[in-house]
Amino acid sequence: MRRFIGVVALMGALSGCQTTDLDPVPGLIVEPDADSRAALSEAVSNALDGVDVLLAPNALTESSVLILEQSHYRADENMHRQGRRLDQPEHFQLLFQGGACILVHKDSGQHQMLADTECKPE
Repeated sequence: MRRFIGVVALMGALSGCQTTDLDPVPGLIVEPDADSRAALSEAVSNALDGVDVLLAPNALTESSVLILEQSHYRADENMHRQGRRLDQPEHFQLLFQGGACILVHKDSGQHQMLADTECKPE
């Protein structure tokens, strides 16, 4: 009887380590097109309070992490006297969960589902 209880307890502990389709994992965009790039740009812009963003056409296709720095000509007020940038880059991560693509803004924790975008696990 003890052996049976031990086996059941071990199986329960191991099943807690398994991932399911509902567990978010780092993701990559598959075959980006104009619609998926527009959805990504809109989500990033929304996370940054409506700031216009310019993203590479292959953004989030090779890595689940996206790091954005503000362009130098747009943020003169954040420029140090010696020309150094004082603001921090913005970090995003793409997650794949249950077939959906979810963009997470690391600083705010904001999650946005990307419409018209196909993803796969990284």
